[in-house]
Amino acid sequence: VAASKNVGFSPEQPTLDAEVAVPLFNFERTRVELGSYLRATYHDAFDTMQLSEHQGLFTPTDIANRFEIGVTALADTDDTWSEWKISRREDKDSLSVVKEDKEIIVGMKRQDATAQQVEGLFAHEVLRHALTAINGSKIDEKLGSGLPNYLDFEEGAGVLNEYALSGRVKDELIDRYTDIALALGLTSGGQKVPRSKLLQ
Repeated sequence: VAASKNVGFSPEQPTLDAEVAVPLFNFERTRVELGSYLRATYHDAFDTMQLSEHQGLFTPTDIANRFEIGVTALADTDDTWSEWKISRREDKDSLSVVKEDKEIIVGMKRQDATAQQVEGLFAHEVLRHALTAINGSKIDEKLGSGLPNYLDFEEGAGVLNEYALSGRVKDELIDRYTDIALALGLTSGGQKVPRSKLLQ
């Protein structure tokens, strides 16, 4: 996304001169700053997980074990974390958080992961979804399970946490958010344009 230093984008001016175009959002700087913040703030959890000590890829069992270690370390500074549990589900192939049950689910059918990916997954599931539930419930128990329509923002913020630590975003997420941005951001005669028309 780019904007002119002199004028904004308008239908009368469909292109921008590359010499005056500047990025509106610096993703790399945001990734580095957020990653530094998460590592500094939650260093006890990351240190005790000892991800860099592990040889090879992390199996789903390894991931669940490291998540338990990280959550236990978080409980040392906030006792609320002691109410949370890590569940291993043989029928699942992904990670998820069930806020009402204070449960972080690790699907035993999920793919193996690198240390950097596990760090990102911990930041996504634990430091975004579970932490949001904890912080919300400290204000009001209803906030512990989220406000109506909260999930879109919550998932986007979780992906940003994961990106900040792993340095990568899965291709399917890039496609999904690109589709959403294109569908919402481009119009023709005041109407939203479906992806099929954008590709023509």
